[in-house]
Amino acid sequence: MNTAGQMRLELDAVLADPAFARSPVQAKLLRYLVERAIAGDGPPTQFEIAVDALGKSPDFDLVSDSYPRVQISRLRHNLDHYYLRNRPVGEGRLRIDTGGYAIRLAPFDDPPSDRPAEAEPAAPSGAPADGRIGFARLPTPARRIAAFAGLIALVLGAGLLAAAVFVEGSQSEATARTDAPIIALEPDLRGLDNAPGEWRALAGQAVRQAEMMLAFSRAARVSPQAGRGEADYVLDLRFESGPRGGLQAFVVLSDRNDTVLLRETVGPELEDPQIFTAGIAWAISKAIAPGGRITRIENQRIDDPLASDYACFVRLEALRGQNRSDTALLDACIERHPTGEYTPFLLARRALRAYQTDVIEGRAVVPSGRAWQDVKAALSIDPENPYANFVCAKVAIAQGNCDAAGSNLRIAADQSIGHPTLLAAVASEARSCPDPPEGTGLSPGELRAMIAATPAPSAPHHLNMLMAALASGELDAARMLLVRPIPGQSNTHDIHAIKLLRRAMTDPSFLDANEQRIRQELGLFNWGGGAVDRLIENLRACTVSQCSRQAQARGS
Repeated sequence: MNTAGQMRLELDAVLADPAFARSPVQAKLLRYLVERAIAGDGPPTQFEIAVDALGKSPDFDLVSDSYPRVQISRLRHNLDHYYLRNRPVGEGRLRIDTGGYAIRLAPFDDPPSDRPAEAEPAAPSGAPADGRIGFARLPTPARRIAAFAGLIALVLGAGLLAAAVFVEGSQSEATARTDAPIIALEPDLRGLDNAPGEWRALAGQAVRQAEMMLAFSRAARVSPQAGRGEADYVLDLRFESGPRGGLQAFVVLSDRNDTVLLRETVGPELEDPQIFTAGIAWAISKAIAPGGRITRIENQRIDDPLASDYACFVRLEALRGQNRSDTALLDACIERHPTGEYTPFLLARRALRAYQTDVIEGRAVVPSGRAWQDVKAALSIDPENPYANFVCAKVAIAQGNCDAAGSNLRIAADQSIGHPTLLAAVASEARSCPDPPEGTGLSPGELRAMIAATPAPSAPHHLNMLMAALASGELDAARMLLVRPIPGQSNTHDIHAIKLLRRAMTDPSFLDANEQRIRQELGLFNWGGGAVDRLIENLRACTVSQCSRQAQARGS
């Protein structure tokens, strides 16, 4: 087969992968580069990529907009991780060399691009508009958590996760961090040498799931070439037979000094493989989610939160996990890093806060003003950013346009695997639509698993899970939250909403007397009236069923 045929064969295989199937921008860019290489037109310029492949207008400004550089770097990263999981179907893999924009067939054993080299040339001041020059280097994006087929279904089951053991690593040797740390995955299946074949296959599936989650973590970057002693963090994933049968896994996060930072036991599982892989997914999420273990440790190592967009992201997520905020820092971060890899998250956070202020002060949520400009700016940097798509969907729903919100909600849900707080918020918001978009909700098992895996959720996570459960009518899941502690002693809006909902669940007279007050408080979080209507209706069903009696039995 000639080179053109091999490239097309490989292109079809890559595009069929769920990570690319759920990323239309990346798929379109990959197809453009392959077809250009086959046509023999030579390496594309950055301007041609922006206009011909990414749909930018001909007056696109190369100097001020890093979008094509970010997308090319992201595509290189995604191809590297695709070939970590898959062998080529032909004689070579698709590869974009560091510092260039052309794609070629390369030997499969070519080492993947490592993080320090992942950069693109940046246009100097006065660069010509045709883009026919070299450009400065930017770090490789690692912003997506892969949403391959069926991964949402893995968020199932309850009671599988043992209590996490958190051990603070020594900070005496910690150095100031401005970029995401390196994480390495070390699976160990030796404990299954004599186990049934289906157990080994299930363990292999769990390892591939872990590879995908780490490859697109926002908290750390995976490096295929880094191992224990070289990476900043190591995630050990060990499998063995349970003491009474069944498959068991141990998930351990350690630092480069082998100090254990998190330990989770999953299983033993005897019957349902999805419950087992779900347990592993939740354990990994505790390490790599925004506000997770790695982010909390990295926050302690940041001397100057303005040093990079990553440092900004880590500090602001850490504050959010403490139910705190810093508006001045958020503004300064966006001003200092207007097109950074993590900037879309910051822009979406600021937009959400501005819109919530509008709600508090009685103004309508509309697609205009500074908040809307922030949403558009975030999506122009990263069209698949889950935070920005979530806020965009909320604005559309507030306008009564569920059709327009559907695609944004689906993107937000797909890209939120490993981030349960946002996933629950998406599920709650989707209930504002008469027919929630497919793939944006959480099943009863998913909700119960999420709650069971989080014995002490943060205030935002607690509220999002509670609202998602009540809005979808999953009263069993909502009741589980009655025995969860309410975090902190402050009386912020989300904590106030949690207290109102929990009291309304157990006291019908309180709901009758305070319905308008509850609606007003929930309107700050669910801008579409439909979700609040459903929630109130289901609250009434809860108060006349078992909520009150179960709460009394549990001592709530």
